[in-house]
Amino acid sequence: MIFQAATESELITVAGRLLAGRREVRVLSAMSPQQPTELIGALIGVALERDVRITLFVADLDGLYGFLDPGHRRAVERGQLRLVALAGGIPPAWHAHIDHFPIGFWDIDQGLATGNIPIDLVIAEMTGDPNDGSFGFGAMVGYTASALASGASAAAILRPETVRFPNAPRVPRDRFDALITAPPQHPTATVVAPPSAIQMRIAAHVAELVPDGATLQLGIGAMAQALAGSLDGKSDLGVHSGIISGALARLVRSGTLSGRRKSADQGLIVATGVIGLQSDEAEDLAERVALRPVSETHDARSLARQDRLWALNSCLEIDLSCRINAEYISGRRVSSGGGQSDFARAAHLSRGGASVIMLPSATAKGQSRIVPSLAAGQRETTAPQDVDFVVTEHGSADLRGCTAAERREKLVAIAHPDHRDALRSRHICVTSG
Repeated sequence: MIFQAATESELITVAGRLLAGRREVRVLSAMSPQQPTELIGALIGVALERDVRITLFVADLDGLYGFLDPGHRRAVERGQLRLVALAGGIPPAWHAHIDHFPIGFWDIDQGLATGNIPIDLVIAEMTGDPNDGSFGFGAMVGYTASALASGASAAAILRPETVRFPNAPRVPRDRFDALITAPPQHPTATVVAPPSAIQMRIAAHVAELVPDGATLQLGIGAMAQALAGSLDGKSDLGVHSGIISGALARLVRSGTLSGRRKSADQGLIVATGVIGLQSDEAEDLAERVALRPVSETHDARSLARQDRLWALNSCLEIDLSCRINAEYISGRRVSSGGGQSDFARAAHLSRGGASVIMLPSATAKGQSRIVPSLAAGQRETTAPQDVDFVVTEHGSADLRGCTAAERREKLVAIAHPDHRDALRSRHICVTSG
């Protein structure tokens, strides 16, 4: 069925038909920016009205959860609405009510593909013309490809393409049970704070480590901008990453990001999604970017084909045994670990590669981000054995071949100077007690 306009009434009609005859439904939304926020809101509204128990799997990269309102809290508390974050940020007002999978992103994708994570309905924003035989994923493939390969029902909001990625998969038109046409959605300016002086110093230290010809996995946001500004002067860098941003366009323009020495996909920037891509950046990146599903971008077997794979990841804190926390602040889960563990492991195993963890040495309030131990019961995002370098604004710690005691000393050496003595004495107390 095709609905000609994504108005509120049409969305409610579509939601009603998709939920017809159901008493319980498990709904998977595509990752933002392909998250159909308005359709999610309509499904929640109709489900609550009809007393349908709804479980919603989402990956809202901004952590806004714009489909929720305060009135949904009672439904969450009584179990009629269940929220599960697969990736992205976690809104502070809802963190106590949002579940997650304590596994890597590739494992989540495989769970969707195999049915170990059962899904009844997949919803997404797709791109194309309703008369076309197939549709594009837009700027984010993510786990949607694996979900659509399952037997779940599927519905899409269909928008005309504004940026075309020629090296990307497509989905047959007849895969969808419902299509809702909508006007094009042009990229809006993504507000990203410029890199701080501390982030620029961290990026400069990382640039000293990265060799020419390396294939990089790097994240998004201010730290990615800092790295893009610090890697100029390198030669023949490549990218095989999860999600990338338009910050890479400057490296393409300068010739730094040629990808000529990649072991696979020479000349291509491989990723599962692009966010914050502006029109001038699209001209430089769209032809070079190969968008692929998480089943390929995060697969250790595929990553193992890349020599000199350098995974450049950030975290919130690290303890003296080198356990990485990229998810929690003061016991509150604020973000998902995403594919950090997938890429850290692969880069650690890559010939000539390395796994790098980056973080400021202290919080804005002056608390040390290098801590004696992670909080009790807090899951590590990345395991200690998969970390080769840790970098703060005070330098880099090469942990390769180090004993536990040597690792501790190297981490203390790059901690904030105000906290180094306390970290040493605290460790002595812990080990002797």
